[in-house]
Amino acid sequence: MTRTAISPRLATSTLLMAIASPSNRLQPESRGGVPAPDNFADQLTNPVTTEVEVPRPRIAHRRERVLAAAEGLLVHRGFDAMTITRVATEAGIGKGAFYLEFGDKQELLEELLQLSLERVIERVSRSGPGGLGEGVRRVVLALLGEPLLVAALLDDRRVLGAGAAVAAELRHAMQVALAAYLAALQEGGAVRAEPEPAAMAVAVLASITGFLTQARILGGAAAEVQAAADALALMVSGLAGAVAGDAELDPAGWLRLMVLLRH
Repeated sequence: MTRTAISPRLATSTLLMAIASPSNRLQPESRGGVPAPDNFADQLTNPVTTEVEVPRPRIAHRRERVLAAAEGLLVHRGFDAMTITRVATEAGIGKGAFYLEFGDKQELLEELLQLSLERVIERVSRSGPGGLGEGVRRVVLALLGEPLLVAALLDDRRVLGAGAAVAAELRHAMQVALAAYLAALQEGGAVRAEPEPAAMAVAVLASITGFLTQARILGGAAAEVQAAADALALMVSGLAGAVAGDAELDPAGWLRLMVLLRH
């Protein structure tokens, strides 16, 4: 017996025609003695549809607007005074929309500090290779343009408030990354073998925070700040005992390592 293949489309069309014809309506079979529902044919021709909730479209650049609004509020009013309602208002969005981007204020602060750190890395790297002392000089000058990151490094509770723990984690990560970076430089012979990398990292970071504190005191005295940054570079180079090959280093290498460690 020869079987003829029937396409799915033809089979479906034939079925629908049979259902629609009063003289040749399909009779649904009963199963287990229970008759099929009277609307059997209607269920075939008019399948039940399920409503699917369509997500609301994202507001263009909403996340960036929240970040910009929050950074200004943090620097000028502080973490504790910065409410989510105020951030949303400044960003031109509803309060509920804030939670589509961030879980809470701590998460917002973490991202702001991360973005600030990335901007510092970009500025430090812009002038090409440089030794350890030169790298520190570039870092401190770049930090002057990032008041929120400076507040985190100086543990400024007026700004940080209840977000101080987020800043403490960042400072710890920076110290760990710098110690690891210095250890790699020692192993490669770019700096002297003593002191221990961890101790040297503490000393370098202390010099950085000291510079930032004095820069606040000096205020707009650009010449004095620049001269202090130059002196800091010499101090760090002397502490590390940098050699000639040190000049070919990535000046932001330890900050890049810090970003990697935090992720």
